[in-house]
Amino acid sequence: MNMKRYLTTLIALVAIVMGAKAEDYGIRIKGSTVNSDNYQSTFWYYDPANNVLHLTGDGNYTSYYGTDPYLVVDASLNPDLTIQVDGNCNITLVETVKAIVFQGEGKYTICGQGTLTIDYDRTDIQGMIISESGNTSLTIKDLTINITTYGSGDMGFRNTNFSEIILDNCEINIKSGYCAWFGNSSNYGSVNPVLKDCYLVKGVFYGGGIVESAGSGAWLKEISIKRLYPVETLSYTVDQPTIGQPLHYTVNANGAGYSMRSLRWWKKGGPNEVDYELEDGYIFKAGEIYKLQIITELYDGYYYADNVKASINGKTALLSDYINGMKQITYTFPQLANTYFDVWVGGKQVNDINKSDVLDDGGSVSFIKNIFGKYVLILE
Repeated sequence: MNMKRYLTTLIALVAIVMGAKAEDYGIRIKGSTVNSDNYQSTFWYYDPANNVLHLTGDGNYTSYYGTDPYLVVDASLNPDLTIQVDGNCNITLVETVKAIVFQGEGKYTICGQGTLTIDYDRTDIQGMIISESGNTSLTIKDLTINITTYGSGDMGFRNTNFSEIILDNCEINIKSGYCAWFGNSSNYGSVNPVLKDCYLVKGVFYGGGIVESAGSGAWLKEISIKRLYPVETLSYTVDQPTIGQPLHYTVNANGAGYSMRSLRWWKKGGPNEVDYELEDGYIFKAGEIYKLQIITELYDGYYYADNVKASINGKTALLSDYINGMKQITYTFPQLANTYFDVWVGGKQVNDINKSDVLDDGGSVSFIKNIFGKYVLILE
């Protein structure tokens, strides 16, 4: 056996005897390194094949008394970790001043269909989610996060070194004694988040933080970011125009997230006439064609789907853009049928007399049915 082979064999034997060094996954939880020997616990487990850290829930409750952050991700060892919240995860931090910390340049995602609730049982909290060095990209997707802090100097989300923040279909509720969402435009990053399918309920993003109004510098202590829900159909039910009846103004929305702002009735003009708007007290007449226009607006938390459609009484209606993000729905009802009568005048039968035409003459008109079941026209 030559010397090189001998040394290789010796090194292999030493490794077997001493045990191979555990692989560091670049994650610390409660001060302990997550590695190939330590990758699961009661409240979390790590999937190295997909590089996903699962925070498990179903009402599980954990308290952390250590001084290190609850969760630290080191970009030099793990630059693209996904943190997935499964179920309802509740974490109470007793001594540490930081919850989730990203160190270094990385691209991270916090996601899941569950809820992450973080409470602090102390003051001087430095932040729930923090980037401790520049150029950190973070996406929060499909998740509900609730954060509560109590001290006069507490911060919820600390945005001072993020180069990108994407909030996608998520809900975030933060109550803090000082600043719910902190930002500092003089620091690296401090970008305003990009919101997808969600919206800020109160205040504005300014310099990376959430303030009462742009330039005010007044941090909000309580903020909510809510999900947006798509409206795919604007559907209304309206009473049909009825001959001899006045204009109808009772309209019912058949879906959630929208309502009628205003309603207008029009009478269609003839070939060489323009449509004209009808006024209160107008009576629907036979032989006319009527058009209805509804201006509709959305409630907070909703948006128009890309393929949004409109209907009136189950029939397809024309949909167009209106001012201030509202939509206009236009529907033309079928022509109101004329009512024809077989009548006898002066002892002679005259067929297909249109009652509306006679009424439009301005005379006083009445019809009686004779013993033969025929209508007799009486002009006064």
